[in-house]
Amino acid sequence: MKKIELFKGMLSGTVTLYHGGINFAFKLNEEIEGIPKEFLVEIYHKRLRTKPKGTPIYKYIRGTVLRREDIVLIGGYLYQYFLGKEQIENIKMKANYVYNKTLKHGAGLKIKKKEVFNGILSGTATSDIIYSFLERQFSIKLDMKIEGIPNEFMVYSHDVYGLIIKKGDKVLIEGKLYQGRMENDEFHINEMEAHHIYNKTLKCGS
Repeated sequence: MKKIELFKGMLSGTVTLYHGGINFAFKLNEEIEGIPKEFLVEIYHKRLRTKPKGTPIYKYIRGTVLRREDIVLIGGYLYQYFLGKEQIENIKMKANYVYNKTLKHGAGLKIKKKEVFNGILSGTATSDIIYSFLERQFSIKLDMKIEGIPNEFMVYSHDVYGLIIKKGDKVLIEGKLYQGRMENDEFHINEMEAHHIYNKTLKCGS
């Protein structure tokens, strides 16, 4: 399978579909000659080694929350290749990094951050919870504005299991809020590491 490189660099566009994992659908904000308007993006994962039986082991980069209509920046390689006897065309972008401008969060580059809040916050989920490879993630909008704290941000947890959160649910979160940037870029980051989450709408928590 021969790959033809169509583009290398950074692109700006809109998320058209994402259900967690490493793939999402992406639509360019502006038309670029020689590049389709909409295509599949795969958030890059690094092959570490191969087991004796030939099964590859991958290291997945830490994820982020991507919602339909979010504006994102992606950097990487856009490829075209053809499969099977019919030579069916496939186009995919392998993104080394993705940055969500709407939510001010990203993945793929190291994040340098500092703690700006430690405690309990109340708000409304602006995405469903996503069970990724490494953690549980969703976005939240606070019930009231608090000075020095962003009104909407990404929440992640390594401690919460079996909890359902739907977009629009009222939630309480307890943990540490961080602000910073993605290393080597001016991509600003807001994220909260939650140790406890309570879904007020469904009356369940962890």
